Amino acid sequence: MNLFGINVALMRKRIGLTQKELAERVGVGETTIQNIETGYLSSPTESLIDKLCSAFDTTRGGLLGLTPLDVGERSRAIYVTDSISNDKPFLEIDRIVDTIFIDRDELRGYEYIGLRIGDNAMEKSRICLGDTVLVRKDAIVKNGDIVVAVYKDSDSVVRRYYKNANQVILKSDDEKYYPDIALDTEKDRFVVIGKVVKCLFNL
Repeated sequence: MNLFGINVALMRKRIGLTQKELAERVGVGETTIQNIETGYLSSPTESLIDKLCSAFDTTRGGLLGLTPLDVGERSRAIYVTDSISNDKPFLEIDRIVDTIFIDRDELRGYEYIGLRIGDNAMEKSRICLGDTVLVRKDAIVKNGDIVVAVYKDSDSVVRRYYKNANQVILKSDDEKYYPDIALDTEKDRFVVIGKVVKCLFNL
């Protein structure tokens, strides 16, 4: 996935433009914007970069994905998504809602993703609706870990993970409003995306 294309898509969405409207604003065809956002066109002309900067009222550094000065040279961009689906249990450009910057030393070589929380199922664990959690991508987790998982035809959930033989239980902090999710590992579609390592609260 191309950082430049992701930044164009994010900035376009933030100012409420469609791909067609952005294309008209910068004087190119809609297909050009589509190709940029999907990463097919990763080396735009200098003129197009300048026009996009003008359209978004940003600098070249911001548009091209260079780390902002205020987060330091050792920081790394982590994309934040609002959901992960079982059909595509990886980052989808249409679902990217923000970018956060984390110190490289803190990441320790693992791959991470940010997830915007969509419910209050883990409120007692201080993970609330609208917060962003940092998720270390890893299918190996242990009982009691707070994980991001997708199951059956559902989008991602954040729950405590418990496994016993062929059964996985995804538990919330509030069983009254968010009942346990019981899964058969041999029959049910189920993927652990990773472990929640930090809550960044409302960003």
